[in-house]
Amino acid sequence: MAKDLYQILGVPRNATQDEIRRAYKRKAKDLHPDLHPDDDEKLSQFKRVTAAYEVLGEAEKRQQYDRGEIDSDGQPKNHSAGPGFGGGFQGDPFEDILSGMFG
Repeated sequence: MAKDLYQILGVPRNATQDEIRRAYKRKAKDLHPDLHPDDDEKLSQFKRVTAAYEVLGEAEKRQQYDRGEIDSDGQPKNHSAGPGFGGGFQGDPFEDILSGMFG
């Protein structure tokens, strides 16, 4: 299930960068592991909030997220199976050929 980064931070989609920053700081302060050392649920929430801010806190990444170019983890959404996009070539093909020929 896809995560809605705006919902995680508790801000509307039209929030300003400053509102996003303030929401992150408020949530991160409330959920910080130092305040809840033995609470795995708070730690998990803290990580989700931090990950959401890593995308929404940078204007360029936020625009890419809003356009659907990157996912909620900040990874490119690419449906191509070409080279370098998960289903294509990996590594240097010449290196593979040479290593096959010369051991």
